[in-house]
Amino acid sequence: PEPPSPSPPSPEPLSPSPPSPEPPSPSNILDYNYLTTSFVTKARSLYASCDPWILNSLVSALAKSVGLPDGNVTMTCTQQQSSAKISSGTHHRRHLSQEGSKECDPAPVNQPTSFNVDPLRDMVAFRLEAYNAVMLLDWACPLGPVNGSWAVTGSVVRAS
Repeated sequence: PEPPSPSPPSPEPLSPSPPSPEPPSPSNILDYNYLTTSFVTKARSLYASCDPWILNSLVSALAKSVGLPDGNVTMTCTQQQSSAKISSGTHHRRHLSQEGSKECDPAPVNQPTSFNVDPLRDMVAFRLEAYNAVMLLDWACPLGPVNGSWAVTGSVVRAS
């Protein structure tokens, strides 16, 4: 009988890899969530204006309704082109039955509004809070379904 063949030599252990010349890439962390909306203000409302006092009042009312500091709610305002026609009275002959349906025609101003929300706050619940806050205000037109297109939500991340 032949003697058993010797086993092959074990490979040498791998040497530790040299340190990477580049630092690890930064990870992103959630800075804040946001909800942006551009709801319609009733055309005859006092709040259908770009007056700074009125905008500040709107921001304060909305912030308070959703439990945010005023600084977390921003609103911009621009005059709409159609407002000149509305205010000039080019359509004098409106029927009373049409007046009610015109109440929520787009107001003479556009007031996009953004809410900056703590990243720990549930955005599904916040969307409902914002919806209810707007719907409780007598100057706002109906938004449609809670999950409708009246608002867009998102997140802002930053490098850590």
